[in-house]
Formats: sequence, structure tokens, C-alpha cells
Amino acid sequence: MKNNTGQICVEFNRKAVKLFQFLYKQYEKAIHVITREKDEQLLIDLNNQYVNTLKLQLDQMALSLLDKYKVAVDNIVSMQHILTEQVNFYLNEFNHKSGLLYFSVLHTGNSNRDPDNY
Repeated sequence: MKNNTGQICVEFNRKAVKLFQFLYKQYEKAIHVITREKDEQLLIDLNNQYVNTLKLQLDQMALSLLDKYKVAVDNIVSMQHILTEQVNFYLNEFNHKSGLLYFSVLHTGNSNRDPDNY
């Protein structure tokens, strides 16, 4: 199990980073249109849409990896817990970055700032 745990985590994180970056870039592009109107509810709805998409795809990725590595039944709960923590990490990171971008947009009107530079 220990070997599979490491393999599953590495593979999950490799795929999750690519998905995260792809969705965040799409989110940045989409927010440019909304920021011209500064419609707060549209920004909230857009963020929720992207967070839900990220969660759904990460959950599907986790299930696929569990199936791929045929995790033993007695270890499946432990592996599910580990992957759930990983999914939550990426969701929190997305919310953090999008929150910084949201703050920047509402308070400066500039959606071109990189939220990592705060």
C-alpha cells in the first residue's frame, strides 16, 4: 500500500496542478469581461462555477486513480482520506488566488494584477 500511496499522490498532484492552472487561466480570462461592469454577484457566481468544476474534476480524478491502482479494500478508506485532503488543498488554493484577484478587481479596478504578487 505504501508504494501505491506514493504513486497515487504523485500522479494525482501532477494532474491536479495542470487542471488547476488550466481552470485558473480560464477564470482570469472570464473575470476580465465581468470586471468592466464590476458586478459583484456575477463575480461570486463565476467563482462558484469554477470551484465546482475544479472539485468535480478532482473528485473524478481521485476515483479514477483508486480504480487504476486497485487499492485494497482495507486501505481504501485511508487512501480516500488522503485524496480528499488533496482535493481540499487545491480548492482552498483556488479560492485564495481567486479571492485576491477579486479583491484587486473590486478595489483597484485592475484585473491584470498577478494575485501571487501580494
